[in-house]
Amino acid sequence: MKKVLTTCGYCGCGCNYYINVDNNEIVGITPKNNDIVSKGKLCVKGWQLYICVNHNDRLKQPLIKNKDGIFEEVTWEIAFEFINKSLKNIIEKNGPKAVRVSFRSR
Repeated sequence: MKKVLTTCGYCGCGCNYYINVDNNEIVGITPKNNDIVSKGKLCVKGWQLYICVNHNDRLKQPLIKNKDGIFEEVTWEIAFEFINKSLKNIIEKNGPKAVRVSFRSR
C-alpha cells in the first residue's frame, strides 16, 4: 500500500494526513503523527472525506449553467475562462476591492 501525504480539504484548518492508496484506489486515511495542526488526530469528517472520492455521484468535470438554467459539463479550459471573465466583470463593475483572494501559509 502506498501512502501519500496531503492536506485535508474539508475545512480551513489544514490538517495533514496520509491517503492510503491500494491498486490506484483510495482505501483509507492515516493521520500524520507530528502534524502541527492536528497533532496526529482527525475529526470525523477528515477521517471520512476520502469516501466521496470514489462515490458514483462525484462530479469529475466542471459544470456551467446554460441560458436555460441547466448545468452542462464543460472542459476545464472553458471553466477557467468563465471564472476569469466573471471575476473581470465583477472588478469592472464594482472595483478591485470587490474580489479578494486569501492565502494561508504555515
